Amino acid sequence: MKCKSIIARLAFVALAAFCTLPSQAMATNDPDITHPTGTMVPVGTTFLGTNVGNTLTTDTNGSVLTTCSALRMTGTLTKNSGTEVEGNITSLTLSGTGAGGVCTSTIGTVAYTFSGITNGLPWCIRSTPLMATDEVQIRGNECSKAQRPIRVLIHTSIGECGYERSAPIVGTYTTDTSGQDALIQITKQALSGISTNGFLCPVEVVYDLTMTLETDTTASADPLYFS
Repeated sequence: MKCKSIIARLAFVALAAFCTLPSQAMATNDPDITHPTGTMVPVGTTFLGTNVGNTLTTDTNGSVLTTCSALRMTGTLTKNSGTEVEGNITSLTLSGTGAGGVCTSTIGTVAYTFSGITNGLPWCIRSTPLMATDEVQIRGNECSKAQRPIRVLIHTSIGECGYERSAPIVGTYTTDTSGQDALIQITKQALSGISTNGFLCPVEVVYDLTMTLETDTTASADPLYFS
């Protein structure tokens, strides 16, 4: 009986350690949007995301399909609670060095449509404590509404190609260190071709991009920070 009691106590201690260690060892995601650093940005603030470097789409083999030299994303901050950040993306454009300012590609110039289509804008960009450390996600629909897929139309010389993703696009954000602006990086996030695509459309497109966040004001674009 004494041995059983000792074993039971040891099992309890082991279980307690197992339950306690992960919460201490695992870092948590705790995002804030601030400007200036340490000052919380109020809900209702409009934000602007612009590219850092080129926005690329590649095929399943890693070959570059499109190159866009300019990205512009605008939206409104809907939550900045100290532990959770959300905002509705209301406009998004991609442009490049092609004729008329369109993106370039291996099949000529390309133009993008993000709104006025099934599962187009608005989208929700968000970061919550339930995500991995420094994780950010973009999903379909406004943040206050039910999640839906994301869809993009690409207009090319071979016709119109549509791509969709049911799961959120997952990226990472850079936390402010020594005045580092808010940066969001999206790496190897794939969208699949929709059923109405022609046989010349790639079956999948994979996105890589980095953008910085600022306030969307007419006087100036003040940098935002993840704290």
